[in-house]
Amino acid sequence: MSIAIKEKESLLEGASLVAPSSANRVSHIPSRYNVKVQDESGQWIVYNSFSGAVGAIPKEKEAEILPLLEDGGQGSLSGEAKTLIERGFLIKQGTDELRRVALMKQRRQSAKDLHLILMPTEECNFRCVYCYESFARGAMKPGVRQGVKNLAARLVPKLEAMGVSWFGGEPLREMGIVEELSMSLINSCREHGVSYSANMTTNGYYLNAENLRKLLACEVRSFQITLDGCPEQHDAMRVLKGGGATFDRIWGNLKVARQIQERFSIKIRVNFNQQTLEQLSPFLSLLHSELKGDERFSLFFRPVGNWGGANDGNFQVCDKKPGEESTFEASRTAIRQGLRSDMVYPFLRPHGSVCYAANPKSFVIGADGTLYKCTVALENENNKVGCLLPDGTMDLNQDRYALWVTSDDSDDPVCQSCFFRPPCQGSACPLVRIESGKRPCPPEKKMIKKSLITTWENFKAFGKLGEVGTRISRD
Repeated sequence: MSIAIKEKESLLEGASLVAPSSANRVSHIPSRYNVKVQDESGQWIVYNSFSGAVGAIPKEKEAEILPLLEDGGQGSLSGEAKTLIERGFLIKQGTDELRRVALMKQRRQSAKDLHLILMPTEECNFRCVYCYESFARGAMKPGVRQGVKNLAARLVPKLEAMGVSWFGGEPLREMGIVEELSMSLINSCREHGVSYSANMTTNGYYLNAENLRKLLACEVRSFQITLDGCPEQHDAMRVLKGGGATFDRIWGNLKVARQIQERFSIKIRVNFNQQTLEQLSPFLSLLHSELKGDERFSLFFRPVGNWGGANDGNFQVCDKKPGEESTFEASRTAIRQGLRSDMVYPFLRPHGSVCYAANPKSFVIGADGTLYKCTVALENENNKVGCLLPDGTMDLNQDRYALWVTSDDSDDPVCQSCFFRPPCQGSACPLVRIESGKRPCPPEKKMIKKSLITTWENFKAFGKLGEVGTRISRD
């Protein structure tokens, strides 16, 4: 289901209300998926998680709009009330919203698309202190590459869309494999009229002008690159394999990328701890000095945690709740300094907080052909759901596979009644539910007030709510 989102200063401003007509007494009631919060100025921000609509109520309209959001209305509604209906805040009395969300989930699960997370190598030129990977396997084997090509050739005729996420290790250590597989997949999609898109998670060390142009030719147009604060902080956390600094090389590549006049986006991820936050202002000033005004660049923040690597316990981390709170505060600080920080809204959209691992047609393909569902728990036996054969056949362990695609809201009445069910569907992190049996509520839901305020501030500053994103890794 696709519902347009009206991007203007207020989604709720316009013509005034008119009196209900006695000729048409259709009743409209507030949606169960409405949320309204007030920012520090007292302005109301409203959100509907089923439609994804976000808006702010002008002060002069509060007396008209707030009662409608509380009690609904009757008759032939127009003006502000009509806008509320169009955006999903008001629904016809008798609408079965619970069943509509169940249908939304069913459509997601049966969509004719394929998402492949490809690891052209599992080796990396970095040894970040918080990394959870073992680097046990090197470049993708020839038989596995042939399996990827044959898999696409077999499935593409049945698809409407294919998305590829390049991951590692460091994928740019094997640029030749990226080019080889990209061209094969693109040609398969073009032959059958299937849309193709690709993104990459890279440390940025090898993302020079030559490689960036090659990647753009391979339709890789969205990148996630990590800078962990000011140079001295970054270089203490993200170290070369043999030792040595990395910030200056990455920073130089970002500056070169800005000079390339093509369409792409680079999301700069900041893994922060308390030391990073203390030096946030000079770091943001550095970014602003080079990247201001270029909407292709944005940044987002994630707290450093113990993610399962060999160094867990040997570096400063953020406690869960304070870390999540700081994520939103850091984003707002960046926005106020003129930097886009738009990676909150994508997770407020319908399906937006559903983890890729819960998608029945999403697979991680390791360098040795192992099929995974999750990029984080690579050594977890439950995550090894099968093997890709050279002929393109996926030999799946159906029981393990089923764990990932059914660990959701199906048997959870709390999730089913939650206001955030349309974006999350109980599947924000299947791994949490598999390992602990607990609900994996995402931070965007747990801190919905901060989520909405941050989203609206970014919209006011830059005129965009945020692009659709995919969480691929913690690192």
